[in-house]
Amino acid sequence: MRKVLLTESQVRLIKEEVDKNDSIQKLIFTNADDVEFKKSADGIRVIPVVDGKEISDKFISIEDETIDYNGKKLHQLKINVDPQIRHLGIAQKMFEAFILHGFPTCFMYGNNPDLCVDSLWGEIMKNPKIRVKKLKNNGVLGILK
Repeated sequence: MRKVLLTESQVRLIKEEVDKNDSIQKLIFTNADDVEFKKSADGIRVIPVVDGKEISDKFISIEDETIDYNGKKLHQLKINVDPQIRHLGIAQKMFEAFILHGFPTCFMYGNNPDLCVDSLWGEIMKNPKIRVKKLKNNGVLGILK
């Protein structure tokens, strides 16, 4: 076996790549029940925590907007997943995890509901622990059963 010397910057790059892969693997393969959340210092962003590790907003960014709906406090999440890891069910998992932690979560839309949103909530509806219902003024709500 050959020994190779690495510079500090090369070691740092390797460590960053390992951390990136670890975070992505955690997002993809963790069950929604196992995702925790931590509020950011600004109180707007929500940071997913998987196996005690905070997932960087490089991979997923979540904003929590609180909405008053008929006297009830609802959470509207705005989730942005890194384009390289989209279409792997990560956004759906984050919505489900948030709801499973007891936060009634909604999505309000105007006259043109986004097909992606309808598809997302259609998938969330398949979770037997979550009840999804249409809201009267253009939206959907996910709550624990």
